[in-house]
Amino acid sequence: VEEKSLVRKEMFFRLAELINISPKAEEKQRLMDLYSVMLDCLKETDATLFEEVKSDISKELLGESNRIKPLTLKDPTNVYDQVLQQWVQQANLSTPLIISTNGSTPLDLLNLLGVNGTSGMGAPTVIRFPSAVPMNMMPMLMRSPELSKQDITLLREAVFTPDILNNSIVDSSSVIITFRGDPCGSIQETYSKALRRIALVPGLADRVRLFVLPEYRLPDAKRTVLEKYSGNKFEPVFTVFPKNAGPSKRDSVELAVAISAVVTSVVACFIYSVDLNSYNPKFFAQAMAGDEAVVASIVPIVGGILLLQAVHDAGHYLMGRLRGLELLFPSVLLPSLQIGLFGSVTRLLAFPKDRKQLFDVAIAGPLCGFIASLLCLFSGLSLTAEATPEMLATFPQVPTGFFQISLLLHEIVDQYLHISSVPISSYATALTPVHPLLAVGIVGMLSNAFNFMPIGKLDGGRVAMSIAGRQSANTISFFTLLSQALTLLTSSSAVSPVSLFWIITVVFLQRGADLPPEDDVTPVATDEDDAKKSPAWILRMLSFAFCVVLTAGVLLPVPLDLAATQNAATILSNPT
Repeated sequence: VEEKSLVRKEMFFRLAELINISPKAEEKQRLMDLYSVMLDCLKETDATLFEEVKSDISKELLGESNRIKPLTLKDPTNVYDQVLQQWVQQANLSTPLIISTNGSTPLDLLNLLGVNGTSGMGAPTVIRFPSAVPMNMMPMLMRSPELSKQDITLLREAVFTPDILNNSIVDSSSVIITFRGDPCGSIQETYSKALRRIALVPGLADRVRLFVLPEYRLPDAKRTVLEKYSGNKFEPVFTVFPKNAGPSKRDSVELAVAISAVVTSVVACFIYSVDLNSYNPKFFAQAMAGDEAVVASIVPIVGGILLLQAVHDAGHYLMGRLRGLELLFPSVLLPSLQIGLFGSVTRLLAFPKDRKQLFDVAIAGPLCGFIASLLCLFSGLSLTAEATPEMLATFPQVPTGFFQISLLLHEIVDQYLHISSVPISSYATALTPVHPLLAVGIVGMLSNAFNFMPIGKLDGGRVAMSIAGRQSANTISFFTLLSQALTLLTSSSAVSPVSLFWIITVVFLQRGADLPPEDDVTPVATDEDDAKKSPAWILRMLSFAFCVVLTAGVLLPVPLDLAATQNAATILSNPT
């Protein structure tokens, strides 16, 4: 009984691993023969135990396959087969291992275990997808060509040598190779040296891409590093992918979607502009009479909203050009019937070099968008406050209760237009005339604040990942979505439509984590940067603080008790 208790799936997996790493063909063959004999003996001497071991291996592979399978998008069956093929065919056998999949039988384990006439040819090695590698990169790896044996040998023997990485542990498959060990110097120095060595080998830099990624799950205690800002512990893992394993370029389908989004967004902005102007009795009468002059009242708001979004996207694009990060341009617009435009989806077409590059490109859009929106907001407020009654009669009008969705917007507008003097009971029916620039500025403030929320692929999510790391960014994203859901349940009805449709948009399009930087270990501000306080460091700090404060102020709704207090104070101070 004690001897039988030692026969478990781990023994066969370990033997398969030895087959995989064996450098000599003869030794590999001997181990394969041993593997085959062990299976045959087990089957003959104890069929029950054989079935138990076979079942354990089946559950192991099936569990891993189920974890990966939902990630495949275009051709799940084909990618699924490729993944399993990599797990069980790492020994470079002369006879290929065929794995068949169909709906109910995802893996033919009889062939895997060496029965049905195939004994001795299927020595499996279960290679799990490294947890340091984000799972959203899985489809990219499956579409890329395999790493050649020559390149793998070069990486082992000429790049990650003991003089830069001691006690190295190497795991490899046909599309990925990872190196763990003790860096001879800092992580950044080791990474830089490895990059230089790859560049020195003719053509190697055109075939492989080097990452240094944090391994958060069960890191080696001897190599644990404390992540700055988040405090998470991780082990740095040097990971090599094929060079072509990256984001796809815009295809015809995505181009068609982008064009459709532009048309839909223009229509949504048009509807929003008509909606605001229709509260004005003069505009409504002209529109009902078929007067073409009403177009002059609609176009400024439509054009202003689209222009503010163009400023936001241009900030991303220009910073990307300056910092060397390729982005999808023009972006895919996100229309909104509530405010005309929610923003846009700006997809990365390349991996950021490091967290600083990701931070700079991500924050450039909201920074430019907020500045432009504030200019429109205050210019519109001044023009509205200075307008004569005759001019106000031509302006679009906003329901006064609309300003309850944002504490910051409510307080700023109240300073110029004194909207707190309107009784709360009249918020649903009271209207506030606003200059078109003010209407545009309000939309710009809302859309930029929405996009700076720290969720997934949003600008705020990318900034959170560049500062706190991927693991903390995922946690922040989850709790941000949760808080928004709670806000929708507890806020006034005026908040719900805009926020509700925005959250639905995010959940379906932007909630997933974005691509990691190639150097996903070096913090966005190192200790050396903190000590020097260079102009770039100061600009990053100010930009981040500026966007965070505005986003929080815009997204925080006006508390009902605060609104009631302000309303009562205004009425008492103006008894007439």
